[in-house]
Amino acid sequence: MDVMPDLQTALLDLLSEKGVNDLQLIIGGGYGIYLKRDQVAKAGERTLIAEWPESRSTNDIDFFCDLNC
Repeated sequence: MDVMPDLQTALLDLLSEKGVNDLQLIIGGGYGIYLKRDQVAKAGERTLIAEWPESRSTNDIDFFCDLNC
């Protein structure tokens, strides 16, 4: 089961509700790995990591935010 599109929708909903400029998020966990791996692959960036961890489906978003920003 691929839940990544659902997670992307949930993340975009969260950002639009609070306002992108008002909220600074750090996305962690499996979805954070998925997003970073995808970003690096699309940009063709070189990294010190020879083999990225396998992307895995998760059914939640682990995020950290600073509500004082």
